[in-house]
Amino acid sequence: MNHRWGFTFITEMAQEVLLGDLWTSTPPGREFQSLALADINRDSHPDIVINGTLSESGQANGPDVYLGDGRGGWKRSSDGLKVLKYSSAGLAVGDLDGDGNLDIVAAGNIAGDVPNWWGLFWFKGDGKGGWLLVEDSGLPSTGLSVVHSITLADVDHDGLPEIIALSGGNNGAITMWKRRYPAGTDPNA
Repeated sequence: MNHRWGFTFITEMAQEVLLGDLWTSTPPGREFQSLALADINRDSHPDIVINGTLSESGQANGPDVYLGDGRGGWKRSSDGLKVLKYSSAGLAVGDLDGDGNLDIVAAGNIAGDVPNWWGLFWFKGDGKGGWLLVEDSGLPSTGLSVVHSITLADVDHDGLPEIIALSGGNNGAITMWKRRYPAGTDPNA
């Protein structure tokens, strides 16, 4: 049996499908640094989430989401995500608040090109491909070295994931953020 691998490259500018050959391309002024696959809109088809999509100066940045239709088609679903001045490779997808909808945690910079002004941003998903930045999430919006990686894991087995980030540079660290509940509302107490 002859198996052939195809490559699909997706941007809002173009969609290309090639069979059998390695092919890469990046549109002018764009740089992709990380991706995750998840079923964002719960239609049983994988969707793509990309962060680190550095655009030309002056353009809005943040994650990009492409909803897959299961037949090779992709629909951009990034409304509400383009709030950063710069984005980095840090990206994770998971249900942060237990509502059944996938959320995005992305690393980026809202302050401009200043060292150690990187932060983490929670974009709450609606289960259909819509996004809302959670402004008062308790995550640092500045003060981190550039974030290279983010993962979500339920380290303490309370049913909600912790956010674990790897940042680099002179002040690099591995840092974990745990969800805090207002007094009297912790379901595990």
